[in-house]
Amino acid sequence: MSKRFDLNVQDAVRGALLHDLYHYDWRTEQPVAGRHVNVHPNQALENARKITEVSDVMADCIVNHMWPMGEGKPQSKEAWIVQASDKLCALLEITTQIAHKAAHLNLAPMMVGILLFVK
Repeated sequence: MSKRFDLNVQDAVRGALLHDLYHYDWRTEQPVAGRHVNVHPNQALENARKITEVSDVMADCIVNHMWPMGEGKPQSKEAWIVQASDKLCALLEITTQIAHKAAHLNLAPMMVGILLFVK
């Protein structure tokens, strides 16, 4: 999408690839006090800086990808694209999981019960 809008493709892609670079299981541990939604972007930025040079656009993509639940709001167009893409991927993952679980259920008895209840 960054290419389509004539933005900084390299920094947007690098920021997108590094935005969840944290090394802990957020369900069982937290290296810093606080909510995961606020902690992991800063941890990802810290880890990214250990392995590569991080531009301002990349840092914006990494730190602000949790908007609107997180603390920061994206400042660059590239960061807006990364956070929107992250939300889209999360939505697709959730709907795929729900569809997969629903495929294993026999919903016919429940549907008949609903139809009888509605009448």
